[in-house]
Amino acid sequence: MLIHACEECKALSINRIAADDDPHRLMNVFEGSLCLDARLFARLESERIKILKALDRESVYAQLFGQRIELAEMLFPACGMAPSFAQED
Repeated sequence: MLIHACEECKALSINRIAADDDPHRLMNVFEGSLCLDARLFARLESERIKILKALDRESVYAQLFGQRIELAEMLFPACGMAPSFAQED
């Protein structure tokens, strides 16, 4: 699941990950979530939303790519160092 926090109204929305979602973008979102603002993290916890942590990296990577984490560690360093996979639409 992906959690979106609206910057304007502060509402949270939960979206399911779909089979056609780009796994590289999803991994990039996961890596970025490791550096969440403490206030947002506390809010999500108060809403009983479990946030994945760095310890979950191997599982996330394996579920997205079906490969072991050693490759993921080379491709996706922690906290803001992950490459951007944004594509122009």
